[in-house]
Amino acid sequence: MLQRERHLVAHKSVRLTSFRNLTLCLFGIAAGIFLVNILRITISRRRISCGSHRHGHPTEFGKTTLGGSHDLLASSEERFLFVGVMTTRKFLATRALASRLTWVSRVPGQVVYFLEKGEAYQGDLNVVELDGIEENAYPPQKKSFAMLQYINHHYAEDYEVISYVSLLIKKTYLTE
Repeated sequence: MLQRERHLVAHKSVRLTSFRNLTLCLFGIAAGIFLVNILRITISRRRISCGSHRHGHPTEFGKTTLGGSHDLLASSEERFLFVGVMTTRKFLATRALASRLTWVSRVPGQVVYFLEKGEAYQGDLNVVELDGIEENAYPPQKKSFAMLQYINHHYAEDYEVISYVSLLIKKTYLTE
C-alpha cells in the first residue's frame, strides 16, 4: 500500500512539473507575441506619424511640409530603433553580410554588429570590437553585458526608451 502511495505522489509530481513547464512555455510564447506586436504597431505608427506636425507645419490636407529641411525627418527615422547583433569574425562574411543584404535595409534605425577585439575589420558593416571578450565563449553572458554597456555609454542619449517596454522590464524585475 505504501509503495502505491509513493507511486501516486511521484506521478502527481511529474504531472505538476509538466503542467508548470507547459504553462511557462505558453506564457513565454504569449509574451513574445505581445511584445512583437507592440513593437510592430509602434514602428508602423512611427512611420505614419513621421510627417506629423511636430516635424513641420500642417497643410490644409493634413500632410506636413518640412520647411525646406528633410534633416529632422531623416534623423528621427535614423534614431528610431537600435539593433545590436552579437556575432563572430567567422560569420561576418556570411551571416552578418546576409542580414545586411536582407532585413537590415528595412530597419528604421541603426544596426551594429558586436564582436571580439582583434585585427582591424576592413569591411563595410557597422562593427564594434569589444575589449576582453572571448569570441566563442558560451553562454555569451560577458559579451552580452559588454555589448549592453557599450550601447548604454555610446547610444543611450540618442534613443528614447518606450515607456511601456520600460514598465514591463521593471515589473519583470520586481516580480521575479
